[in-house]
Amino acid sequence: MRKVFGIGMFRTGTTSLGRCLDILGHRTLHGPWWPTPEMIRDPWLLHPEAWAAFDGVLRAKITAYDAFQDYPWMYAYRQADAWFPGSRFILTVRDPERVVDSEIRRWMKGDNPVPPRQKFRDRYLRHRDGVLEYFADRDDLLVLSFEHGDGWPQLCPFLDLPDPGVPIPHLNKGSDHIWLSKMGRRLKRWVRGEG
Repeated sequence: MRKVFGIGMFRTGTTSLGRCLDILGHRTLHGPWWPTPEMIRDPWLLHPEAWAAFDGVLRAKITAYDAFQDYPWMYAYRQADAWFPGSRFILTVRDPERVVDSEIRRWMKGDNPVPPRQKFRDRYLRHRDGVLEYFADRDDLLVLSFEHGDGWPQLCPFLDLPDPGVPIPHLNKGSDHIWLSKMGRRLKRWVRGEG
């Protein structure tokens, strides 16, 4: 079975894709996967020079599984492509503003300051555009948009597998609204630019 890498950015349907790969019979390593000290925790890709130290760990994990989704795989597609020729890559995409809204909702549930909207937007667009440029004129990348109705009819032919005959999973679906009753003071601080 050829390796399959879900390389979409956070909040683009990566968890749903991982479940799809499970349903299709893959042994999937679900992300985010960054157990210290086995893997660098660099979700903004601020230290690309540090990633080479983890090449051995990444290769070992790729050898042990069939499919991968979320972190760190979205950033390791170039290495995976070189190490495992013939692999398939799936870029999950979503409207950038919905990605940003979803990221902000997720961050508001934690204790860390919420980064500015533009930081999330820039990360998503830089990643998406970089993947599309890297795989230009190749047939081993599938761009998949669950929000636009993509599912088994796109995924199964790309992987040369039959439709499993079950509904496409949609996991981690959040509300399209940030509920003030839940976020309260945190939202007000963020709107005022106080984190």
